Amino acid sequence: MNARERLLLILLVSLMLFIGGGILGHFTLLKPYQSARNRLDSATKDLAAKKQELDTEKRKNAVILAGDPRLGQWRRLSVPQSPSANPKDADKHQEKMQEEYRRYLAELLTECGFRDPKANAPAGAGPIITPEPPDNKSSPELPGKTPLYTRFTFKVDAAADYDGLRKALEKFDRTPLLHSVRKLSVVKPATRNTLDVKMTVEVLMVNGSVKRDTLQPQQRWFTPPWPVVLASPERDYGALLAKNIWIGTPGGGAARVSENPKEVLEHVKLTMISKEVVADSDKEPMPGPRWEARIYDQGRGKDIPYDPVPGQFRQPTNLTGHRFFPHRWWGREKLEYGPLGSFTVRDKYENPVFFGQVVEVTETALYFTEKGQSQVYCLRGGDVFYTALQEPMSSLPLAGGVGLLMPRARIETGQPPTYTISAKPQ
Repeated sequence: MNARERLLLILLVSLMLFIGGGILGHFTLLKPYQSARNRLDSATKDLAAKKQELDTEKRKNAVILAGDPRLGQWRRLSVPQSPSANPKDADKHQEKMQEEYRRYLAELLTECGFRDPKANAPAGAGPIITPEPPDNKSSPELPGKTPLYTRFTFKVDAAADYDGLRKALEKFDRTPLLHSVRKLSVVKPATRNTLDVKMTVEVLMVNGSVKRDTLQPQQRWFTPPWPVVLASPERDYGALLAKNIWIGTPGGGAARVSENPKEVLEHVKLTMISKEVVADSDKEPMPGPRWEARIYDQGRGKDIPYDPVPGQFRQPTNLTGHRFFPHRWWGREKLEYGPLGSFTVRDKYENPVFFGQVVEVTETALYFTEKGQSQVYCLRGGDVFYTALQEPMSSLPLAGGVGLLMPRARIETGQPPTYTISAKPQ
């Protein structure tokens, strides 16, 4: 083989290797790359479409929650499910919850003046409440043909005045449960001043809700506040009585009915301070007691409800380091501190008399401010509100190794108070 033949052979072999390598690279590299690129582009488009669908669903959920904020806490506010999976036990649990809700509804309506509408009914007889069988057939189904919820329906037939109807609806909406008045009929009979009221009330037991022994959930210091169902900021619904659409306003426009605030506050007192030892989310004891104050309204014969703020409470006295708990942060030396919660004192006509914010509860006293004001007041066991409001404090005493102080300058200048907790030097 001469030089010319060898050169031609090398060129031929090189050309065959080049063509073969190109074909091999096309099938092993380029084509898989193009296929992967096409799948990536398709997946990117699908992801963008899914994100758009998700944003649309979030907007729909926001609209739904704006219409009924209770749905955001449905696990807590639902009628509790049976802790047992046995069908017989579940049926007994449903009967128990249905009876408990009927009892709650009867007590609420009777307290608001609802009475038996029959002419021959005994004096003081409560409203007629008729429960219907639990219904889970009309509910949407989860995978496995499990109903999403069970609906309990109650028919109410009663006679009540306008103020009683207003109170009942307001208290009903303030109750932390997944319930609603589905139908409401109000008729003014020609023979009497009371109203004939017919209601259809529904409450839901949602599949997957929290299991507990009581009908209503308990508000704890670590749980979020109840959802706001009524108008915000808070309205004074008692003003509706000034224009009664059923019997008119006496005197052609008389002022709304109310009590003397001084007389109301003279009958509101601190009756008890108790110690509660609770556990955090890890089931460890909380480092220090938690004191709870009970405020009793003698004029209305019941405790004043208290609305806590999650995560706001007194710093423990023997803190050795930083620890993190849900909704709160404890520091060793210093902690900016806000109000513990709020309460509202009302007269017997549900008119607000005093808006209070709790600052501190110790084993001997309750410290509070008036909402929007900087003065601090102190209540000890047996003290009445009216007397305490006449003697405001400028600062709080040290308690249990923790100081809760309000700068006097802020009080004198009228600026909003800033509370600071700082540990005593060891």
